[in-house]
Amino acid sequence: MIDKMTDLYSLLKQFNAIGGMAETGQSGFCLLMALWQKANELKWRNKFTMTNAELMYKAGFKSEKTLIGVRNKLAKLGYFKYISPENRKKCGIYILEFDLISLMDYLPEESIEVNSEVSNDDNSGSDFSECLPEESSEVSSQGYSDVSIEVNINKLNKTKQKEEDEDNNPYVYYSKNIGPMLPDISDLISQYQKELPDEMIVEAFKIAVRNNARSMRYAEKIMISWLDKGIKTMDALRILEANWESKKAKRVNDSKPQNQQKRIYTNSEINAATSYIKEAVKNYKGPDVLSFIRSLGYSPEITESAIDLLVKRKELVL
Repeated sequence: MIDKMTDLYSLLKQFNAIGGMAETGQSGFCLLMALWQKANELKWRNKFTMTNAELMYKAGFKSEKTLIGVRNKLAKLGYFKYISPENRKKCGIYILEFDLISLMDYLPEESIEVNSEVSNDDNSGSDFSECLPEESSEVSSQGYSDVSIEVNINKLNKTKQKEEDEDNNPYVYYSKNIGPMLPDISDLISQYQKELPDEMIVEAFKIAVRNNARSMRYAEKIMISWLDKGIKTMDALRILEANWESKKAKRVNDSKPQNQQKRIYTNSEINAATSYIKEAVKNYKGPDVLSFIRSLGYSPEITESAIDLLVKRKELVL
């Protein structure tokens, strides 16, 4: 019982402290809220691991240095315990002051049970229905349906917005699409955030994914090439891409063979060739006279014109 009361005291102490921090607008409030959110995701475990990258994202910190400073301050004040990892590739351990799971066992059952019905035998003697407007009893099922649809739409919009925000966060995008967020990867991302916006870092990761080169090294080469060209905004990057596509299209067009204008042969040239072909056919004894004529070396235009002329004169029988 004493341990559980101690946990309850610690919980109330943190609630009061967090409320005060929210009023002063200190960054420690954001850090504690991120840790509480993580504990909530883990069904209120008070001991868990968490990467700096994940904590930076959830607490809204832009630099790891700021995160470490705030974390050390709060740990010193006793809001939680932090155990540094022995290996840089591992995560630190956070231990909150209280164990909320044991507190749930301590609380009376009726205090945590949610009743779906409202009793009319309340000591106050008031009827819940009296609090509603009279016309509320006439609300149609269609009205409830409309409200339900609107609520669902709002949920979908919030979910979509959350996904878009996560996709624009380099730490989250890397973890989802490329590989685990190791400390050295987190450090590299933090370094590039000093010179490039998050959306450009994410764009480098997307290019790596499209090219099936899922590695920080590949994305880093892309970002270095942008910085070498002085490209530090998405607008500048789009202009660079447009110019590259224009040059690429021009190279393709230049590599295509140009249509050469067909030569027009004079009648005298055609007649001279026809006379020669006529004499050559007289000495030909083979079965395929057309193939023989076409093998004589004249251009296709002259050859076909000569064949047509010989057939027309009945000097060549096919």
